[in-house]
Amino acid sequence: MAMTRRWSWEKGAAWLKRGLRVSIATSLVLTSFGLVAARMSYARATDAAMNFGDELRSMGVHHLSGDLAADYYEVQLNGQPVASSNAETRHSKHAVLDYLQAECEHDAVALGEKFSHLDRSLSTLTPGKGKAGFLAIRREQDDRGFVFCFAVDGDSSSTETLARIKKAGVTGDVSSIGDVRYASVRQEGKGATVVTMWTHGSFNPLAMFPKTGDAPGEDFGSIPRPEGGRRILSGTVVGAPFGVNSYEVAGGADEVFKGVNDRLLTAGWKPVPVAKGVPLADHFYTLGNVMDVGVDVREVHPGKTDVSYVVSRGVGSVSR
Repeated sequence: MAMTRRWSWEKGAAWLKRGLRVSIATSLVLTSFGLVAARMSYARATDAAMNFGDELRSMGVHHLSGDLAADYYEVQLNGQPVASSNAETRHSKHAVLDYLQAECEHDAVALGEKFSHLDRSLSTLTPGKGKAGFLAIRREQDDRGFVFCFAVDGDSSSTETLARIKKAGVTGDVSSIGDVRYASVRQEGKGATVVTMWTHGSFNPLAMFPKTGDAPGEDFGSIPRPEGGRRILSGTVVGAPFGVNSYEVAGGADEVFKGVNDRLLTAGWKPVPVAKGVPLADHFYTLGNVMDVGVDVREVHPGKTDVSYVVSRGVGSVSR
């Protein structure tokens, strides 16, 4: 069997390539972008990767806490350090996805630098020619889509590549394969919004999503967590007063929201109309000049609901 696999890889057999795409991208990378357990189907992992872009938008959105000084920002995502940036472009979703896919396939190493100056990169969509990425994946769904790949320095034989993949499968650290390149694109009118995430060095998705207990990170001190909830996402922007926490809670959406609402009111939070432009927030609460929070409640499976807190610096009013 080992000889057959090695021969098939060297010959580029389609079944092995597809098998590697499903098993590696799903179990090691795409699942780390979801708010679900690590074992899932490829279709569910793809949905999770779509949703991950929305979560990044929540952390980087300018409406919540003002612009950051840098072109990109450092994010602590379930205890793992990543870099992220966002920008708007006049180009369509399809044009941007075409560009990013081509970059993954022909210039993946340099794509990290292009992400760090995203406005400039998206203004011209100038193609690069450098080192091809590994496991380039593109998916589209309605008005959004994403592109993902690994950036690999140097050349590796098929045997060395398989050894790197095997090591990542054992340790959970995908940096043995390469650095992650991920971009989420959403159509906005004739143009699009883009949010990116990339890594430098160690990145362990398996450590981010334990099978039991809370995901690494911290609760927001002033916000009561949902009763019986398990933290499944903790994302904070380094140097900025906002972030996103998500919890998995047993029960239907209406029942869970009632409990969350009661706890927030008891803790002194006041409900207000949702501010225009706040993403993923069905409900909004404020502590005046202390803190604001958008609350999104979604029943992801019968009897299982996700609650997300999108937190920003308080400004005394959300009518801004």
